Amino acid sequence: MAERLDTEIRREQILQAAMDIVREKGLRNLRIPDIAKRVGLVPSAFYRHFSGKQELVLVLVGRIRAALENHLAVSKKEAADPLQRLGTIMEMHLGVMRESPVMPLIVLSEDAAFGDAKMRRLILDIHSFFRGAVAGLLEEAKAAGRIPGDTDSEVAAMIYVSLIQHTALLLAISGGKVDMGQKAKNAWREFVRRIGT
Repeated sequence: MAERLDTEIRREQILQAAMDIVREKGLRNLRIPDIAKRVGLVPSAFYRHFSGKQELVLVLVGRIRAALENHLAVSKKEAADPLQRLGTIMEMHLGVMRESPVMPLIVLSEDAAFGDAKMRRLILDIHSFFRGAVAGLLEEAKAAGRIPGDTDSEVAAMIYVSLIQHTALLLAISGGKVDMGQKAKNAWREFVRRIGT
């Protein structure tokens, strides 16, 4: 059992080293020898933990989905009102991005858009999942009379996700140095004002 724990710790070290390299050099310049060196491994030892760069990046992208699922679950425990839940989800998501601005770099990378087909599918699935969850909350808001009944939940969900993505992009390209917290809160308030009843 101790060996498994050691493997999990090492995997986490490898993932953290990979995120650090992506933050510094971009996804395209992520190299297994560089990761191994940062963790104190020989490059061949990397393959005991991951089959290659693709698997490592897919694990990182998978963490985004897990974070979104967690944000949805936490928001449901914290508030019954669907608009309050959306506000909580936005705050939590932006908090994760402030802590780890590398995630948007991966999702918005050229490799994500034009590279590996598995990564593209996974990222598209995450976007679809999140937009669908947001649209569902907006439907709940319509049913509760919190937003007009003629609101197009799909379009409003796209706008909501865009608020987050724009903030993520600015955080990522600034290396986390641009604090968009207040601007994101203002954008959220404006979003609610525009769609609210």
